[in-house]
Amino acid sequence: MTYQIKQYFPKSIIIVFLVFFFQFLSAAPAISDDWSSCADDLDRLRRASRDASEAAERAESAKQEFEDKRDELQNCINYPDIYDLMQDQCQSLRWDYESAKSDYESALSDLESELSTVESRIRSVESSCGVSFSRASGATQSKPKKQLNCSVFRSFIGKLPQNTILDYCKKYMSESECKKCLEIK
Repeated sequence: MTYQIKQYFPKSIIIVFLVFFFQFLSAAPAISDDWSSCADDLDRLRRASRDASEAAERAESAKQEFEDKRDELQNCINYPDIYDLMQDQCQSLRWDYESAKSDYESALSDLESELSTVESRIRSVESSCGVSFSRASGATQSKPKKQLNCSVFRSFIGKLPQNTILDYCKKYMSESECKKCLEIK
């Protein structure tokens, strides 16, 4: 049997085949590990996003409390006969205001920390899932966004009518940019 294989397939072809075969087998677990890592990082991103959302809600609540205490203090200063109920020259309202201001600043700091965590998790997802998200870090970030949109719109070619894709594309880019992206003449 070995003689027949050698006769029909030169030794170099058999070696190349075996090398590719073993590389394929050794790569299979790595692929599943990568997707597992991707899923784990996406889950961490989801939790970080939830935490950031809750921190944003706390910051909004603290902002409202701060603005209410500021308004109460301002009313007390402007109309002491009506609003200085403790008759302490608005000192108790001033303390409430300072406390609310401190709480608001703390909530903003917590939110900033949570957003930093989200950003870190996004980088982890990009690495483990093999994707790259476009993030605006400056005033001129339109080109990557258009490139991203273009690839998204191109993915619908053959799945949706061309006019539908073009109409949707025009919501994000000019008609000429869309036609260029979709290679429509």
